[in-house]
Amino acid sequence: TDPVRLACDLASVTGSPADGFMSRMKRGGRYSVLARKITPRQAEKIGDLGWNLVLSHETHRRYPLKTVAGQLIGFTDIDNRGISGIELVYDQLLMGKPGWRVVQLDVEGKQHFDRGYPFKPQVDGGDLVLTIDLSLQSIVEEELSRALKRYNGESGIGLILNPFSGEILSMVSQPSFDPNRPERFDPSRQKNLAVTELYEPGSTFKLIPAMLLLEDYHVKPDSVVDCGVGYITVYDKTIHDAIGHGKLTFRDVLVKSSNVGMIKLTAGVRREDLYNKIREFGFLEKTGVELPGEAVGSLPELPDWSGLTMPNVVIGQGISVNMLQLACVYGAVANGGSLMKPLLVKELKFPEGDVERTLSSRVRRVMRTETAALMRQILNDVVERGTGRRAQIKGMSIAGKTGTAQMVNLERGGYYNDRFFASFLGFFPVESPRYLILISMVNPHGPNGEHTGGAVCAPVFKRIAERILGLKPELWTLNSSGSDASSPSRRIIVPDLDRKTYAEANEVLNSIGLKVVRHGSGTVCDQVPAPGTTAMKGDVVHVTLSPENRSLNAMVIMPVLTGLSLRDAVKKAMDSGLMVRISGTGRVVRQTPVSGARIMVGETCSLKAVG
Repeated sequence: TDPVRLACDLASVTGSPADGFMSRMKRGGRYSVLARKITPRQAEKIGDLGWNLVLSHETHRRYPLKTVAGQLIGFTDIDNRGISGIELVYDQLLMGKPGWRVVQLDVEGKQHFDRGYPFKPQVDGGDLVLTIDLSLQSIVEEELSRALKRYNGESGIGLILNPFSGEILSMVSQPSFDPNRPERFDPSRQKNLAVTELYEPGSTFKLIPAMLLLEDYHVKPDSVVDCGVGYITVYDKTIHDAIGHGKLTFRDVLVKSSNVGMIKLTAGVRREDLYNKIREFGFLEKTGVELPGEAVGSLPELPDWSGLTMPNVVIGQGISVNMLQLACVYGAVANGGSLMKPLLVKELKFPEGDVERTLSSRVRRVMRTETAALMRQILNDVVERGTGRRAQIKGMSIAGKTGTAQMVNLERGGYYNDRFFASFLGFFPVESPRYLILISMVNPHGPNGEHTGGAVCAPVFKRIAERILGLKPELWTLNSSGSDASSPSRRIIVPDLDRKTYAEANEVLNSIGLKVVRHGSGTVCDQVPAPGTTAMKGDVVHVTLSPENRSLNAMVIMPVLTGLSLRDAVKKAMDSGLMVRISGTGRVVRQTPVSGARIMVGETCSLKAVG
């Protein structure tokens, strides 16, 4: 009867424009939906104003931790459908299925139920268990937010990984945003910067050409290169160090983060070898993390390389990577040489009660165990006496690398002289790494002009590591200066068992004080913990075996597994050269792929069992 006054009253209560309510009332029809997702208090206020409107109740996704892990979790639309983050990826599992019921309406419009009428019950959605540690996530968010204010950074990224399992314990993008109120935040704040954005990494990338020099070109840690007065001219472009270093060993080229030294050391490297090494470390492919919108690292194809491409790339310019990729590569150094697939979802709990647990997965071995051990020593030197000194914690052995890259000027081409991307990656304890932390910041400008990874990001790493040590005091016992628990007589480096028979693997492990549990038959094709991992005497190594007579590129016929006990089905699948993902217990009631399908040796089949 008075649409103008109604629109004004709704606007005053909800904060939405009155014009919107007017346009909805003009659409015609039997009724108009004027507003959704209003609070009970707002509904009460509308009633107090004398309007007799139809109210209906809806469910609404609520995020009780507000901004904590906001970009990671994502949010849903007005109909509770996931549109970003984990909410989007696992929408089908989380949303459930609606039900229906036939009812009678009397002349007054009241509903009457009759059990004899057909109905279909709704199915509740499932649940997810993430690898994220809430305490660590909160610590990183607090420290990174504080650092952004101190150094006037535009944005920042924080990651904590378990380098052996690949589990993501913390993933932070700052500035933060609240998924309860996404409309109040700029869309740029909804991005998960660790996976959706690419950055030129700077000197943290020197790890890759360093590995190439050590493993393929047999450069020694004490090989000497003359870095001169601190600059080198390549094809009319002059590349600088912060200061002139004179003669440096290979080790100190990394410790001092010398651009000149790295360019000179790689002068004889074939560009094909560097390109292949970059691919081997996974920079030109997705990590496979369970998040939407992952950006793939970028590097010109070999035919497009100019004379400047090689010297630029070896110092971390001219190549772009996402920060999760970079963290995984440093994780390979920490764990003894295995590139692990990053893991974010620990368990999927299905509405029917089945639980599917996600296991750690090794992508491939990317360096020898002894090379990884040497690199851990060098990265420890970076913190002890190099560019990472501000990450030092008294009494704790820390390995790390700094990076400072000029940012690309997308409008004019080339690089800015006053805009930088700063980063620091580190892990501890060096002898038995448990936590790998990455901190990066876009365009920091500290009160005293600080803008480098060593000056800006290393202190953030230190503060986070100190707080972790406060939560996990047992880490001190794993340190080189710790107690008996860290003594070399008890710590064991897990050997590489690839292609050994079970008997051979058992003999090797027993001789050094480790136990073994086997899965399948044949020769070893995978193992957990990975080779190069530090273990304690008495620990168990799980080995997966596949048939000796099957090559990895062979095809097999998927066997009939339904009806078998879960134990027999797993054995039969592994005897065929297949990996197995399990949900439930008892007898197998469903298998994927179906029996008779052709499948590659080494691929994974899924089995659902019911007790």
